[in-house]
Amino acid sequence: EDGNTTSGGYKDSTGNNHDGTGTAMTGASDLPGQVGRGQDFDGVNNFINLNGSFALVSSTMSTWYKVGTFDYEGCDGLLFTRTTLATGLNTSCGTSWRMGYHWNDDSATYLWDGPTIYADVWNYVVLSLGGAEATVYNYSGNNLGSSTNVTTHATSTMSSLSIGADVDQDRKFNGQMDEVRVASLIRS
Repeated sequence: EDGNTTSGGYKDSTGNNHDGTGTAMTGASDLPGQVGRGQDFDGVNNFINLNGSFALVSSTMSTWYKVGTFDYEGCDGLLFTRTTLATGLNTSCGTSWRMGYHWNDDSATYLWDGPTIYADVWNYVVLSLGGAEATVYNYSGNNLGSSTNVTTHATSTMSSLSIGADVDQDRKFNGQMDEVRVASLIRS
């Protein structure tokens, strides 16, 4: 990561060329992460937009993240797209201090509450999604929580995927993130 707004400055380590471009990212955004360097998102105007488009159904999304005690807001996007229908990993839109997700703008997903978020420490979140269910795991130190949502998940097209924001709804994440991953297979 280069901590700035250079086109393609945030490299896709998989070789799939889904490199990212920072919006309002600066050298101050670059900080020690959980694995190497991470990024600090201010919750106001910075995020990273990824290149390319791909379809997902059986998939896994994961990231390390850290949110301060007074920085939590519901529905903030950690990894999000709204090209056609809202899909992504976010803080819960329902109960505070829970992790959540959207899948194809289905209320059975975005009104669902996942595991607890722990403040002021690094958390590792994983969304593991198959056609009939999704499980969100959240790990922080000695705390491991998980919740499973049993509902149908159709294929979702991911394009203009953003890290640190649900851009179209101006829901920007206020916290730190590191090692964001998206895989087109279910990992456990």
